[in-house]
Parts: sequence; structure tokens; C-alpha cells
Amino acid sequence: MNGDAEEEIRLPADTQALLEEFRKEEAERVAAFERIAAAAEAQSDALKSMDLFTEDWQMSQFWYTDETARELSLWALGSIARARTNGREIKGLTKEPGVLRIAVVSAPTVHQYLTRVILPELSEELKSIGIRVESVVFEFDERFAVFGDDQFEKFDFNRPMAIRSDMQGRFDVAIVDPPFLSEECQIKTALSVRLLLGDPSANNRIVVCTGEKVADVVLRAYRAYGLKRTSFFPAHRNGLQNDFRSFSTDGLAWGSEPWTLS
Repeated sequence: MNGDAEEEIRLPADTQALLEEFRKEEAERVAAFERIAAAAEAQSDALKSMDLFTEDWQMSQFWYTDETARELSLWALGSIARARTNGREIKGLTKEPGVLRIAVVSAPTVHQYLTRVILPELSEELKSIGIRVESVVFEFDERFAVFGDDQFEKFDFNRPMAIRSDMQGRFDVAIVDPPFLSEECQIKTALSVRLLLGDPSANNRIVVCTGEKVADVVLRAYRAYGLKRTSFFPAHRNGLQNDFRSFSTDGLAWGSEPWTLS
């Protein structure tokens, strides 16, 4: 600068305030992730509950109760349970023999409960019937990257087609809770689910948990998969004023009463 003191670039006061607020929020996000990662590393069972993760209402985060997370986790294993109960061969129920792949879309509570509680409980039974279960959570909140690279994929419903090519058509089951009740969010999320599952088939299974107010949109968006309302009502830890329902391809569950469809 020709030896002259570089003149400090000054931003308008309102712009500077926004910049500082952004930097503060970013620092808080980084610090929160580091705390979670440190806790998970120091305590092997730290991820057996959602206590490490506070709800972020700006991201429309409302955690399920343990009972709801358990029911949805068991539902995800329902096709295997039916084959086991009826003495049928499990071969042909999944895209890859011996592997059941579950996509958990914007429902981190379910992924946490499925992978840290249910699968350890059923590990011996699943091993005895020759099934390995893989679950990946597709989530915007990067705190959940603490589950590991093989269990977390960054997901933005505003970019429904931005699903990695190696993830497309890979999954057998999808558990879906679109973050917002808008028609746009429901339809864009459905497009992503279609990519994850591939073309509709008899073995594709989906459950969508969302508000009754968008029921018509959901049933239309997943028409090719034959979704119907179920008798299961998801519940949230801190309550939710919206009338919440579930929509599914079937009512199968592992070791519990099957949901009825209507």
C-alpha cells in the first residue's frame, strides 16, 4: 500500500451488526458440536438419548417421545418381522441380500433411538436370521454428524435433487418427517425420498409423520407408493399444537400391534 497505513474498511452500522450476529451464531454452532463430539467420545453411551441435542425451533425441530421413536424404529423392521413370523424367506425383501437399509429423513430422534437402543437390543435376533441393518439420517443440522460419516448426510429440502448418486435407489425403507408444514416442503421432500428409494415397488416401505393439515398434499405426493393414513399418532416431548398424523405404505411393526390403515 505504498507504505501508507491501510485505511480500515468500515461497514455501515446495521451491516456490521448483522455480521457480528452471524459470527456469534456460527461460533455457538461450532462450540455446540464440539461439546457433543467430546461428550460422545468420552462416554460411549452418550448418544443413547437426545439429551445432548437441544431443539432449535428456527429449524422447526421438535423431538419425538421415546415411545414414538421406539414405535417408528420397530415399524422400520416390520417386513423382516413379518417374514420371520410367517416362516418366509427374507431373501428378496431388500435390495441387497442380507442388508436392510433405512433412510431417516429429518427425523434424527428416530435414527438415534433405532441405532443406539433398538438395534443393540435386537442384535442377536437379527444376526440369527442373517440381517444387517444400516440407517442413515438425512438432516440439515450438522450437529448430527456426530453419528459418523456412514450415518449422516447433510440434507436441505430446498435442494431435493441434490442426493448423492451412490445414495439414489439404495434404501428399502424411509421414515420421513418434513421439517415444515408448507406444501413446498412436503413436495420437495417427497422428491428426495423418491430418489432414495428408487422406483416404487412392492418392497418399498415409507412412513411420513406430519400435520393433518397437509394430509392431501402427502397422499398426492406419495400416490405412486400407495400411502394411507394410519392409526398411529406420533407424540412429541414438549407437545405440539398441530394435529400430527402418520401416513404409511403398511402397518407392520416388530413385536407390537400393527397399525390400521384407512
